[in-house]
Amino acid sequence: ATKARQAGQSVPRPIAVASPADTGEVAVLARLAHEHSAVLLPVGGGSNTTGNTVPHSSRPTVAVSLSRLASVTWNETALSVTAGAGVLLYDVEEMLNRHGYTLGSLPR
Repeated sequence: ATKARQAGQSVPRPIAVASPADTGEVAVLARLAHEHSAVLLPVGGGSNTTGNTVPHSSRPTVAVSLSRLASVTWNETALSVTAGAGVLLYDVEEMLNRHGYTLGSLPR
């Protein structure tokens, strides 16, 4: 998208941005998108290094910020993590480090 903009080309943009607080609100967004033939475009950490926040459809597109779905819970008994769709890997790594574990995917 950046190269297209630098070349003076038009880049499609979402018609709106939604920021659901829970899965119930995500379900409402999905129902409304279906009813209006719109596309939902999930937006994670916002680095956009892969260009995934650029609509790739001619249909109306709503960007869905996942930042409010950022809960992380640790289960010591099961040695498992449950993370919301908006959690940054750095935050998961920090939480695991406090318990003596690591994802092993981030540089130290």
